[in-house]
Amino acid sequence: MWIRLVNLSIGLWLMAAPAVLSYGPPAADFHRIVGPTAAAAAAVAMAQATRSLRWVNLLLGWTIIGWIIALVMSIREHRIIGIR
Repeated sequence: MWIRLVNLSIGLWLMAAPAVLSYGPPAADFHRIVGPTAAAAAAVAMAQATRSLRWVNLLLGWTIIGWIIALVMSIREHRIIGIR
């Protein structure tokens, strides 16, 4: 049960992060889509009848990890940050 509360908290943070940390697209757009989806899936998965919905949160988590990997690879590829 506690892990679903953590998932709900992460989803809520993803919704609030663009406003709190003041960053823009495309990351903000991605967080505004994934955040509410993760929060809703976590809230619905708290009920015993819909426990199988926790797999949606797993898929969303891997989507976020893939987004981070793609972002790091694009930064390295285009040398945006100036590190050689």
